[in-house]
Amino acid sequence: FEDENENGLLDQQEKGLSSQKIFLYFDQNQNNLLEKESDLLVNTSLSDKKGEFSFSGLREGIYFLDLKEEENYRLTTANDPQIISLGKGEEKEASPWGLVLLPPQAPEITYPSHNLLTKQNLFEIKGIGEKESLVELFLDQEKLGQTKTDSLGNFSFLPSKPLPDGRHLLYALSLGLKSKEVFFEIDTTPPPPPYLKSVTLVKDKEDLIYLIVYGESSEDTKKIHLFIRSPEYEEIFSPPSPTWSYQTSSYPLSLGSHLLWAKGEDLLGNLSSSSNILPFEVREEMEEEEREEFLAEVFPEKKPPEEEIPEEKPEVFPPQKEVKIGLLSLNVLDIFKENLSPVLKKSKVFQKVVQNKVVKFSREKFFDHPEVEKATQNYIAPGLGGVAVINTAVGLAFALNFLPYLQYLFTQPLYLLLRRKRKGYGVVYDSIRKTPVDLAVLRLYEKESGRLVQTRVTDKEGRYLFIVPKGRYEIKVTKAGYLFPSEILK
Repeated sequence: FEDENENGLLDQQEKGLSSQKIFLYFDQNQNNLLEKESDLLVNTSLSDKKGEFSFSGLREGIYFLDLKEEENYRLTTANDPQIISLGKGEEKEASPWGLVLLPPQAPEITYPSHNLLTKQNLFEIKGIGEKESLVELFLDQEKLGQTKTDSLGNFSFLPSKPLPDGRHLLYALSLGLKSKEVFFEIDTTPPPPPYLKSVTLVKDKEDLIYLIVYGESSEDTKKIHLFIRSPEYEEIFSPPSPTWSYQTSSYPLSLGSHLLWAKGEDLLGNLSSSSNILPFEVREEMEEEEREEFLAEVFPEKKPPEEEIPEEKPEVFPPQKEVKIGLLSLNVLDIFKENLSPVLKKSKVFQKVVQNKVVKFSREKFFDHPEVEKATQNYIAPGLGGVAVINTAVGLAFALNFLPYLQYLFTQPLYLLLRRKRKGYGVVYDSIRKTPVDLAVLRLYEKESGRLVQTRVTDKEGRYLFIVPKGRYEIKVTKAGYLFPSEILK
């Protein structure tokens, strides 16, 4: 019966419910417990328009009555199966089951999902609602169409024409109830085509050809599709920046002319039109000069300057002449007259003899000479006095500025002890959640030439490490679902 006041009792004004399914089980295990897997299902019955049902032709024993609730009803009494114990020739009346009709549920849109971003402008709208009920769909406050739910409450609707690009509002109405509003966005605009600047051919050890392609693409382009014709090859990669270079896989390209072009793909998968076409030719072998020019361009190396080996010149003795020093004169060959052969010149004994002669000659001709002593008194003594005065002034200036140096003398050791320890690695992290980003691809480029130096992938803690010579470099990071650099790093 329909329990209108939900008291679990059959009142006089309450009516029976028809077509309710009741199951009758025999307690085959004789344990007063309903075990549907092992107990015997004797019969089933449907309630009539008064809500009444009955079972007949039963033997004595213990039975269980079980009611299967429909999806739009719920029991107001206990949901446990009723136990009926029948003796021989005995009849018993079961307790009434009170049911409450559940209120209708508002429809729900299952596709498109909320905040969906898609490139498809014609797709099937799906959802659930009350069984066999009418559902009206509204797009941007205008009626889009209507459909009907099936026996399970599912519905679907295909618009008659493609939906326009942009952000849209979608909701459904059924039985006077409104579903939750769903916002989704359609973008079918392809990115601009990439531009291929140049291509370079390289032959590997197995005589296969791979290409180094240089090009440009827009910020919206997330993938580049490279195509080679004759034979047909396609390769897809993600450009690290709008200006990029990419090394393809090795291909068994035949001798002759080939064509290379590309297409760009945005985040939603929209493909651009074809780029410019670059023809290239595979020849038998490079000339020696071409190979050296290519290797110098692709793999520039800084070679140390070659040391110039001085040419050996024969030793020439100058003619006898005088070297004047102050008021004195001496004959060069008089001092080094023993230096008559290269072998004697390299002798340590000869070098010592020459040294002693020079010292003796200098002492006699310079140090103990009266003219040298006079010059020392007239010129060198005043000069030393002037130097002493300058040193005194410099010392006073240093004393006045000594306090800042004294401050650094005490503060710098403390700074070295208390400073934060620098880590030997870098970290890539989510600038919003402040969590490390693993499996992010980092590429290190030379700042001036833009040449790719090294590539690394972060570990599970977002760490990476480059070991390179001193220089100016630039790091670029790529990771699916992320943009680099973040607004903070910009």
